[in-house]
Amino acid sequence: TGGAAADFKVMIMNANMTIGGNLTVTDTSDNTRNTILDLRTKNCDVTGDITLTGIDATNDFGQINLDSSAGTGLSANDVTMGAGGRIYNTASGKITASGNWNFSTTTSSFNRGTSTVTLTGTGNIACYDTLTTFYNLTCAKPGKTTTLSAGLYLRVYGTLTLGTGTLAGSFTMFFPSYDGNTQKLDVDT
Repeated sequence: TGGAAADFKVMIMNANMTIGGNLTVTDTSDNTRNTILDLRTKNCDVTGDITLTGIDATNDFGQINLDSSAGTGLSANDVTMGAGGRIYNTASGKITASGNWNFSTTTSSFNRGTSTVTLTGTGNIACYDTLTTFYNLTCAKPGKTTTLSAGLYLRVYGTLTLGTGTLAGSFTMFFPSYDGNTQKLDVDT
C-alpha cells in the first residue's frame, strides 16, 4: 500500500496490489518496446486515477493486461487512456471506475474480451470515437449520474445493467439480437 514509482517494460504481478495514489503506465521511448503491467490472476486497486499513455498504439504503448478466466480485477477513480494507452482483456477481467471512463485519442484502445466494466460513481463515458464497445457494462448506480458524450454510439455485447441512478446524455445504443443482427435504441435524456 502506498504510492510508488517504477521504471519497467513488463511488470508481471504475482500478488494482489493496492496503490494509495495514482497509477500511470506510459511508454515514451520510441524504440518499438512497450510498457506493460500484466495483472495475470491478481487484483490491482488504485485509490487515485489510472492513466495509460504512449507514443502510438502499435509500437510504443502503455498497457494493462487483464488475463484470467478467474476474473482479474482492476479498480480506480478515473480510467484515462491517452495516446497509445490500452487495456487488453483476453478473458473476463473486471474493471471498476468510481469516476470517469475516458479514451481521448484514436490511438487509445480497449479490448473488451468478456470483461465487465462497472461505473460506481458519478462520472462520464467519453471517447474519441463515436462507437464505444463493452462486453458487460453496469452504470447509473443509485444516487449517481453516468453521462455519455454527445453523439456517442454505445455497443454492449453481453449484459447492460442500469441502476436506479441517472443515465444522462443523447446517445445511441446497439445490442446484439437473438438472430445475430444488431438492434438499435436511440436515447435522448
